[in-house]
Amino acid sequence: MRAHFRFSRVLSDRAGALLVIQAYILFACWGFLLGTERNSTPIGLLLALMIAATVSLWCVLDGSSRGQPVVYSFRWLLFLLWPAGVPAYLVWSRRWLGFLLALANVLLAYAVTLLGFCVGYYAGMNR
Repeated sequence: MRAHFRFSRVLSDRAGALLVIQAYILFACWGFLLGTERNSTPIGLLLALMIAATVSLWCVLDGSSRGQPVVYSFRWLLFLLWPAGVPAYLVWSRRWLGFLLALANVLLAYAVTLLGFCVGYYAGMNR
C-alpha cells in the first residue's frame, strides 16, 4: 500500500507540472489572441474555459497529492471564480508560502500574457 502511494504521488507531481505548463501556454495564446484583436471569437471563450479547467484541475490534483483534498462543494466555485479561487486555495493549503506562490504565479501569468500580446500585436501589424 505504501509503494502505491509513492507511485501515485510521483505521477500526480508530474501531471501537476504539466498542468502548470499548459496553463502558461494557454495564457500566452490568450495574450496572442488579444494582440491580434480577435478576442470576441469563439476561440477566446474556448481559451477562457480551458484556462479555468486547467487551473481548477491543478488545484484538485495538488490537494489530493498533499493529503488535503478539495471538497466537492468548492470545486465548482473554483472553476467559476478561478482568478480568486486559485490564490485562495494556495493560501489555504500552504499559508504564507502559498501567498508568495500566488503572487509569483499572478506576476508570471501577466508577463506571459503580455509577451503573447506583444507577439500577436506585431504579427497583426504586418497585415
